[in-house]
Amino acid sequence: MRAATKQDKILVERIIAESFKDNPNVNYMLRPIAPKEKTIKRLADYAFDFAFKRNSLFISSDGKGLIVCCQEPIQMDWQDYLNLGKLIISALNIRQLGNILNRNAYINSIRPHDEKAIYIWCLALQDNGKTNRTAVEIKNFIFEKAKAAQAPIYVETALWKNKIAYERFGFKTYHYWESASFRLKTWFLKKNASPFVLTEANYMQ
Repeated sequence: MRAATKQDKILVERIIAESFKDNPNVNYMLRPIAPKEKTIKRLADYAFDFAFKRNSLFISSDGKGLIVCCQEPIQMDWQDYLNLGKLIISALNIRQLGNILNRNAYINSIRPHDEKAIYIWCLALQDNGKTNRTAVEIKNFIFEKAKAAQAPIYVETALWKNKIAYERFGFKTYHYWESASFRLKTWFLKKNASPFVLTEANYMQ
């Protein structure tokens, strides 16, 4: 794993766009009349700027996966709010803005605000990078980071298959949320720091 540089922006945009193109919790936020590739690229661009300025973006050695992991709590400044405003205008579904803001507020209210905790803000793999080696490298990185800091890891996912994968490696679901009107589901998971390290043999995609 290596820290991202400014030269990685196009690569990061490509990985995030490909990884989240079928994620229901992402798609409902995007402007429906605009080309999906265009709006999700703008979302990926916002994610890069947000993570890069916090030194929280790391890329796998094969360039096919990434993780954004931040220490809580995250403080936003005027530049963050400006970038968020640009994202809302250019990519988000304005009609759903109230629901988007309410959902984010709800998630923030559920997520424990532990100053030592490590929060996985984004974990993304390209379709052709969903191999044992890439996934194991990313997961070993975050597990070792948590072990060194003696901090728990928190993550949310909208996909059942991701929930199962996280739980296989020690994460516990501590909360579940579902929106009947939008058919959105979110699992909130936590893993305490431990010496467990993944290998290609015990990884199951």
